[in-house]
Amino acid sequence: MTAREVIEEAQLLIGDPNVDFHDRPRMLFALNRATNRISTRSRSIHEQFYHPVIAEQYQYALPAGTLYIRKAKYKQGTWYDLERGFFDDVEAGAAQPGGGPPRAFSLWQNAREERFVGTVVAAEFDEQKMQRHVTFDMPHTTGALRLGDIVFNLSAKHAEGVITELSETSGPNNTTQITYSALLGGTRDQFEVGDQIRITSPHTSGHAIIIAPAPVRTDEKGDESIAAFVARRHRIITPAEIANQNDSLELDDEFNDTLMYEILHWARVQRTGLDTTAQLYRRLSNEEYLTAIPLVENRISQRLNTWERGLIASSSYRPVYVKDTTQNGFNGASVPGSG
Repeated sequence: MTAREVIEEAQLLIGDPNVDFHDRPRMLFALNRATNRISTRSRSIHEQFYHPVIAEQYQYALPAGTLYIRKAKYKQGTWYDLERGFFDDVEAGAAQPGGGPPRAFSLWQNAREERFVGTVVAAEFDEQKMQRHVTFDMPHTTGALRLGDIVFNLSAKHAEGVITELSETSGPNNTTQITYSALLGGTRDQFEVGDQIRITSPHTSGHAIIIAPAPVRTDEKGDESIAAFVARRHRIITPAEIANQNDSLELDDEFNDTLMYEILHWARVQRTGLDTTAQLYRRLSNEEYLTAIPLVENRISQRLNTWERGLIASSSYRPVYVKDTTQNGFNGASVPGSG
């Protein structure tokens, strides 16, 4: 079903086909609440995630809206399953010196937003002002980095500092220079040329996969990579998409009745408050949800099996631009099983 079909059918069931009482913005709100609730409860919408590993980096941001990792794999010559572990144990193992190959994974539900991962091209220490400066391969654009962002030296066992100043560089336009506080928690308190630098937001946002132990080298030819089969929330439907008659919702067809009862519930709540009719719709949606789940779970297993077969049949070589960070997910290189 498309968003437009769902809303028009809901209007008929409410007895408001001319949109006299329940306007389209209110119905769109109800639709988005309904799709989000169903997808969150069922974990039925999936996305394949791939990313080249970076030496000593154990956190990789997952696609927006990720809820759950159904399976994670790591390639070292061939793909093999990573064991699911508890977050605290996996993070502790990831931070240990020595490194991979990774054997376990966990989901970090409050990950910092990834800003940049790359290599230091220049570093200096101003003894007079007691300031540390570092330059790296990133176009200097307003808003890409911010004061207070966290900076890590991956080459010094994840030594951590804070950006205290941003400045233009006198060199090429594809570089950025920052001033940072003394690094703590690692083997050095500042950067050197050639170090791997990682910058994240100071606040937590989104989800990430944690792998342990941390990889020992950067994946440049697709020899060592992460792959995950993740469940995510339904995307937000916009007013423009309601006019698109070919824009189908991502929920399985088995959830059509559940979706209709859910949207009617939210429409009634918005219009009249939580009355007995709205409570009836919620009860019916729960009953339909329980009926649909066995059918949807079977379909999920089929998708997962197909995904795994695609990995096994894929080539071992994969061109990768390893400086591409997890900020926007993996984009730009061909990946096994993605076709």
